[in-house]
Amino acid sequence: RVWRIPRNRPDADALQRAAQAIRQAKKPMIIAGGGVLYSEATETLTNFVAQTGIPVGETMAGKGSLRYDNPLCLGAVGATGTSAANIMAKEADLIIGIGTRYSDFTTASKTQFRNADVHFININVAEFDSHKHSAIPLTGDAKVTLQELLALLHDYTNNQTNQAEARQLHDEWEAEVDRIYSIKNADSGLPYQGALIGAVND
Repeated sequence: RVWRIPRNRPDADALQRAAQAIRQAKKPMIIAGGGVLYSEATETLTNFVAQTGIPVGETMAGKGSLRYDNPLCLGAVGATGTSAANIMAKEADLIIGIGTRYSDFTTASKTQFRNADVHFININVAEFDSHKHSAIPLTGDAKVTLQELLALLHDYTNNQTNQAEARQLHDEWEAEVDRIYSIKNADSGLPYQGALIGAVND
């Protein structure tokens, strides 16, 4: 027997409102959760980021949603996140959550998003999760919803200031990772844990 998972589409009016909110945002940010992977939407997300220029942070379940070397990929966000993603999340005025339940790790126990004017757009197959944080709810499959939202944003590009900040934060974090990978024990000359992790990643 074959079980088929339906790719539900979001409400058309909610899509229009979401597109308008993205156009009006000055510091938008995507939070990519495990739903991106479950929906097999990684390529769709990559295309969305390439066209819109909106930076991406990932939840632990969403790691790998966007290639780490993409200049707009800021790594993990939240309590165990990178400085790059957390700085961007702190300042964001619009969070686009894709397939995330906003766990305590992601929200740093609801202290992560500190902009007083921050709003949310939530893409999620679960209606409950799509409404969290009083968001514009895009209740539907991540892949299909991103495709339809991208069609509405065909002439939109995120402002260059926000993109430049994200790229700089990405580069600074990559430099910090390289530094950690190269640390050695001054006494024995043996590598620390960070260097071993770096070797595995390479």
